[in-house]
Amino acid sequence: MLSTLLIKEFRLILRDYHALLVLFFMPIVFVLIVSFSLQSVFSSKDSANRSLQLMTVFADNIDPKTRQHFSTLANATIESVSNDIDVIKAAKKTTLAGDTSAVIVFNQVSKKIAIDIYYAPNTPDYSRALIEAYLLLKLSNKQSSKVPSPLTVYELANTTTNKKPSSVQQSVPAWLIFAMFFIIIPLSSTLLIELNNGTLERLNTFAIAKTWILLGKLLPYMLVNLIQACLMFATGLFLVPALGGEALVLGANAWLLLPVSIALSLTAISFALLIAIIVRTHEQASSIGGVSNLLMGAIGGVMVPVFVMPKTMQTLAEFSPMNWGLNAFLEILLRQGDFYSVLPHMLKLVGLAIFLFLLTYWQLQKTLIT
Repeated sequence: MLSTLLIKEFRLILRDYHALLVLFFMPIVFVLIVSFSLQSVFSSKDSANRSLQLMTVFADNIDPKTRQHFSTLANATIESVSNDIDVIKAAKKTTLAGDTSAVIVFNQVSKKIAIDIYYAPNTPDYSRALIEAYLLLKLSNKQSSKVPSPLTVYELANTTTNKKPSSVQQSVPAWLIFAMFFIIIPLSSTLLIELNNGTLERLNTFAIAKTWILLGKLLPYMLVNLIQACLMFATGLFLVPALGGEALVLGANAWLLLPVSIALSLTAISFALLIAIIVRTHEQASSIGGVSNLLMGAIGGVMVPVFVMPKTMQTLAEFSPMNWGLNAFLEILLRQGDFYSVLPHMLKLVGLAIFLFLLTYWQLQKTLIT
């Protein structure tokens, strides 16, 4: 019986090819436009005129003249903190949060200066090159003989770092999520047709659970969502760089994109099913679904990246399921997160999907009885 329902649903989906074109090609166009439009906004090169915020730490045995020698750097604001373990730990935490670009620790070993640099994850390459070139120049002026490795560089990082995405890292998952939730357009069309022509009432007369009717809707449209995901990530990987933009890099845990996409699809389809079963016309479904998607997208960081929002809006964004999915994708693409780091986002998505699916089942039962 389920196979018959699936075949019927696929036929209805393929018949509405205009909606499929919207679902597949609309987000690709959005990705291309946004990726190229915002590339300079997200690019580290756009920050070239911003002042570097640095923290310096001097060992107790370094004399005042040496401290003064390293106290200036063009286009940089330098704050010196005391040579104390707790103070240095706090300085690294501040840098990790992105408030400063680097912590520079000066040590004196056998009358030679050794320097440790701890970079923030979002410190751009040109800033790192400037800092290191400056320090090497100062070292060559200060020390008559060369030191084998005068600079030791460290990367401050953890899985929860608020590292900013590039334009393609932001736009590909953001517009994929937005497109997934627009599954309401073809789904509501087929469901309303079946409600209006009595197909669901006739199915209800057979010994078939309403759960199977809903599953017959859910599985085909999940396949549509997964095709959307493949097209969107392929766009970021191949089409954007082919046109001169920045290529999307999937990272070591790219396989996690599949379970996250499935969790998102479950939520999007469950939401679409609930809207479709509540409304009475296709126009109502398009209006309510479209407005809901726009609101969730605007709040959730799809249209405006969350990191540029004020604190109040960032807090509000946490209530949008689109933001849960976007955070999960960024955890994989941006922060090289593992399964356990994306699990909380997936659990929220699946939990909401189950809740919406049960509401849809209850509403369907109520509709068919009346």
